[in-house]
Amino acid sequence: MGPLRSAASARSFVVALAFALAGAGGCSSTSSPSPAPAVSSMFDVASPLGAEAFFDLPFPSDARLNAEGGPDVAAFPDQGVEILVGLKRGAAARKGVPVVASAYFRFTGALAPRDADTLVEGGDAAPILLIDVDPSSPDKGKSYPVVASTLAPDPYVPSGLLGVAAHPGIVLEPHRKYAFVVRRNVGAEGGAPVEPAPAFAALARGETPQGSRGAELAALYAPLWPVLDAKGVARTDVTTATVFTTGDVVSDNAALSEKVRAQYTPSITGFALEADPTGALPEVCHVRATITLPQFQKGTPPFDTDGLFELGADGAPIKQRDEVVPVSITVPRTPMPAGGYPLVVYFHGSGGVSREAVDGGDKSTAEDNGRWPSTTLARHGFAVAASALPASPERVPGAGAFDYLNLDNPIAMRDTFRQGIIEQRIFIEALGRVKIPTAALAGCSGPSLPQGETEYRFSMDPLSVQGQSMGGMYAHMMGAVEPRIRALVPTGGGGYWMYFILKTTKVPGAGGLLALLLKTPEKLDHLHPTMQIGEMALEPIDPIVSVPRLAHAPLPGHPTRSMYVPVGKADSYFPPAVFDAIALAYGHPRVGDEVWPSMSAAQRLVGVSAAASYPVRENMKAAGGTYTSAVVQYAPTGAWDGHQIYRRLDEVIYQYGCFHRSFRKGVPVIAAPAPLGSPCPE
Repeated sequence: MGPLRSAASARSFVVALAFALAGAGGCSSTSSPSPAPAVSSMFDVASPLGAEAFFDLPFPSDARLNAEGGPDVAAFPDQGVEILVGLKRGAAARKGVPVVASAYFRFTGALAPRDADTLVEGGDAAPILLIDVDPSSPDKGKSYPVVASTLAPDPYVPSGLLGVAAHPGIVLEPHRKYAFVVRRNVGAEGGAPVEPAPAFAALARGETPQGSRGAELAALYAPLWPVLDAKGVARTDVTTATVFTTGDVVSDNAALSEKVRAQYTPSITGFALEADPTGALPEVCHVRATITLPQFQKGTPPFDTDGLFELGADGAPIKQRDEVVPVSITVPRTPMPAGGYPLVVYFHGSGGVSREAVDGGDKSTAEDNGRWPSTTLARHGFAVAASALPASPERVPGAGAFDYLNLDNPIAMRDTFRQGIIEQRIFIEALGRVKIPTAALAGCSGPSLPQGETEYRFSMDPLSVQGQSMGGMYAHMMGAVEPRIRALVPTGGGGYWMYFILKTTKVPGAGGLLALLLKTPEKLDHLHPTMQIGEMALEPIDPIVSVPRLAHAPLPGHPTRSMYVPVGKADSYFPPAVFDAIALAYGHPRVGDEVWPSMSAAQRLVGVSAAASYPVRENMKAAGGTYTSAVVQYAPTGAWDGHQIYRRLDEVIYQYGCFHRSFRKGVPVIAAPAPLGSPCPE
């Protein structure tokens, strides 16, 4: 009841109270209100788990896998929506549960409201926990920060559904067993108590529930109880939980692309110097070439239909056709060092072209002259090479900046990116074999060959890469699977697809548009089950899951890689919340000025509480050794957005040039900002 707002309302209250007391007759005391009925978790061991009962047992779970070891989503209601049907197919094809984990628990009544953007507070006393319960894990018993959402019923969401997830940016270890745990203090609407379902209570007592899944569930949950005991969490305090094992999509991508890389060894051919009659490129010679690359996606780009790989008996994708792909190479107007020009491989952005690093292609303006990566890196002695990525307008005439997302057929995006990863691994291999005839550079002054050399070539060891926007995403994904790459500069690159698509300002009202496509009247957050079905399907090409594999936990035989990561405020593609999640996944510090504080709050969740100091040099440690890694925040200074800092801010241009240079010399350094042309710290 709200406060009484006037004398009249006060009198009304007194009169009502008098009548109520009169109605009590001659009783000497008033009756206490009846307690609200308890809300129970749903844990139906015998349920067929069809569309209407899909969430009657926690999902995902190691008890709810299909025959291939992926999440069993066959019965998830899709309302006949084609994009969701495709995403379900992708989710079912993966192995294990995503390392950006989420889970769903149904209750018999409404829980206290929770918002997906709010951290569940309380540490080990929190109402919702995410815990490592793997008996063989060195982190057994470790808890991770979580978020949760009480979801409104709609065609996909039954009443009483709670969605939970690791906090954005928390990336779990692959091939590891974890549990989400919901306790009584999760709270219900109206203050009703929250209790465990009888079958779950039996599990907590160490009993085997009745039903066909009883023995399986008893074995599955067995590792959870001793971990809870050790943390001081009473088993009777737990209302429901799920136990699941993570997959390893990064390792899967590496294996898939390696099979193809080993089968196909095309060469880069057709080297031809691009004329520069206006002297627009005084520091580089720009050479055009091509490479013929195998294509594995079925159908026709941009894949409004089809677009998926067909795998052969050996697990490798079956080639559908070949495609001649444009290549852009710049070499400095300086003599070639012995062994070849040091090389940076560049990945262009969405809607971009192979020459983007040279002059932006169609993105260039007069104020950008001399500020593109090829020129910057040439001043430090580097050649730069790039090829047109899938969905580039060089390859798909008329393709726009968002066509790579395949919004009408989003599962195709998974294989568009996997095609790109395969292509770039083949391209890097081919760059190591490049021999540019002297005749191809005869019309460009500056380059010359050392004694004994007859052709221009590249020194590939050590190799660093750089990418902008979509190219920054490729930098993360390629860095995780290509062992030649030992340093990277991702600029304007985000990740966590389902979080990003709802947060980006580049697609105003994206949540509402998706709700319309999915035929739901409810506002979507990233914990809506359809969004997490999408994450399951697209996690193989989600850059955020590649981040920990760059240095924290590289694939076997891969190096520990160094990173310089500049991020811009008011980035029109990736808002601060997305960059905060990526920084959290890196687990590295900020260096330089704090432009927005929410990143520091996110970093503190993983124990990164102090900013680094310039110059940043080998500031991080991993099992594979020390490495350099930090994020630098910048604010745009003109009438342009933060997505363009890589070519508009002198500080960023100076820093990435010096980072590549110092990496090549042996120890990568993130230098303090300085005017362009200033010496790099050694």
